[in-house]
Amino acid sequence: MRTHTSSARPERSVRGRLWNEPRVEVVASVSHRRRLIGILKEAGLRPATDGKTTPDATVLAVDSPATDADTVTTALSKGGSAPVVLVVGSATPADARRLLVEGIAALVFRAEAVETLPAALYAVLAGHISYPRNLMPSHVRDALSKREKQILAMVVLGFSNAEIAAKLYVSESTVKSHLSSAFATLGVRSRKQATSLILDPDAGFGTGILAITDDSERAFAGP
Repeated sequence: MRTHTSSARPERSVRGRLWNEPRVEVVASVSHRRRLIGILKEAGLRPATDGKTTPDATVLAVDSPATDADTVTTALSKGGSAPVVLVVGSATPADARRLLVEGIAALVFRAEAVETLPAALYAVLAGHISYPRNLMPSHVRDALSKREKQILAMVVLGFSNAEIAAKLYVSESTVKSHLSSAFATLGVRSRKQATSLILDPDAGFGTGILAITDDSERAFAGP
């Protein structure tokens, strides 16, 4: 009996679905690349190491989306139609929103890569996106206190710290303290950045993150 051989890529079952074994390109420093390739192999994913094979997805590892923005842009331009999964040391909600708009299909924290990188890759290969929940608008909304939402709303409306303090019957130092906490949650450093992040129609969170929905909080907020 003759044995038939084929050069076609082997198929594997992913949650009951037959899938050609995906090839994944890894772009990272030597130490990070070795670790990421090990994670891929453990998950049954095939690293594209010859430099010639067109990958089904690209894994790019950087320290920070902000400081390595040029590297991210280059990877997106070279990747063609292949989705890019970004592995980062840290990222803010503002980073996540910007990366999503730019076309990064998934974001994974380096410290959580063993648990989350394979799942993120299979998600993007299936046509989905994958981002950490704590960087999403709903989480940011829940993380903001009712007072922080009030003050941010007044910042968006153009009120100064002194005007906000007068309207809420608190000191300016209290307003500054709430703003500092809110800025940290949003991943911004200034009133201008906070306003842009909330109002930007493409990359912004939207004013919905400032909503106070509980009845008691509506009463606190006033008309």
